[in-house]
Amino acid sequence: MSEYRSVRLMLRAPPSPAQLRGLRQSFARLADLPPAQLREWLTAWPVCVLGDVRRDAADSVVERLEALGLEFELFSWEEYTPDYLRHVLPQPPVDWESAEASIELVYRPAFEPEAIVRLWRAEEGARMHFASPVQSVWALHFNTPPWLRGSNASPDELEPSREVPCDEVVDIAPIDGLLALARALPDAAPSTSAVFDGTSIEIAVRDGERRTTFDGPTASQAPEVLEFLRRVYAFARLHSSDARSLSRLGVMQAGIAESLTRP
Repeated sequence: MSEYRSVRLMLRAPPSPAQLRGLRQSFARLADLPPAQLREWLTAWPVCVLGDVRRDAADSVVERLEALGLEFELFSWEEYTPDYLRHVLPQPPVDWESAEASIELVYRPAFEPEAIVRLWRAEEGARMHFASPVQSVWALHFNTPPWLRGSNASPDELEPSREVPCDEVVDIAPIDGLLALARALPDAAPSTSAVFDGTSIEIAVRDGERRTTFDGPTASQAPEVLEFLRRVYAFARLHSSDARSLSRLGVMQAGIAESLTRP
């Protein structure tokens, strides 16, 4: 376990003068920036990783930030999990939770924005939900912004995108064929190895009482899992009508296809 914890600040409004002073007093990197520039950047980054604090000093930092009336979290990089993505990405419709049969893919690539693909049986037919951020959750929620790292960032990197995340819900064809493929997947223990190029994909299948989860099998370990992923992504692309969803799904499908053709 690391001796450090990181601080993630969530601002709902521009920081007040008192909050700005308190932040500059608490974090040396912030103190090095002109107050007006710091206020502008913090306002532009509603989620901002401020840096690390030692575990033995965390209590005092928490007290100072709470006294300033700031919303924040202490975190470690190990918390970058599929569950975290489920929490911060757009939520599925209410009938997702009650579905007796469903397929969920949580996609965590090395460099591209993450995504969650959900397919489930509905009262009439089946539905799909595709959720993906405009920019990587890993980059925004688990790493300090470029302007705080002292890097020579371009102007485009100094502010996060204002676009809304992908949040597409569509009616789709029955998913019985994909569920049949899922039933045939090997009951392997979850793995932390990558599917391709540093990408991890968690597959969660709910089929009545049976629930199965796989996390990041390699092509050599389970080529049938990669084939299942290819089929799901192709199915999702067939039914999506959102340009950004189609683009993201295309990247995922291409990566899986490349892994399947490797010796």
